[in-house]
Amino acid sequence: MAEHNDNTAKGTVTLQVPIPRQRMRDILTTAYESGISYWACDGDFDYVAAVRDENGYVMEIAFRRAAGATIPVFVPSIRGRTSAVVTDTDLAIAFGRALAIGDDGEPVYVDAAGAAIAELTGKYDAASADVLVQFALFGDVIYG
Repeated sequence: MAEHNDNTAKGTVTLQVPIPRQRMRDILTTAYESGISYWACDGDFDYVAAVRDENGYVMEIAFRRAAGATIPVFVPSIRGRTSAVVTDTDLAIAFGRALAIGDDGEPVYVDAAGAAIAELTGKYDAASADVLVQFALFGDVIYG
């Protein structure tokens, strides 16, 4: 239900946007092959690997933190563990979180929202794929 006063109207809008599984795999493949290499290979992880489908597209990326890594903890559901996997399903969930709008009407996660919009409009690249994988893995964008 919307609240009204003389200057503002507040309400909630929920959109359901189907995102094809192949789009998620395209993003994971782009991220794995070029988008995440600058941080995934910098010493904070001692293992990064991809599982590919029968057509060669990445279905999931596995990460293991190196001993003494300085990176922040993973997303809340996997905190306290030293390894994590980002799947095409995790990426789809991250899309929804990335597009969250705060009470002020602005995106809560500006970098992630921009990347999600780029991906949804077909204007994606390695940089937006990187941002979305970070968002799925860490719950935020950690690396520039």
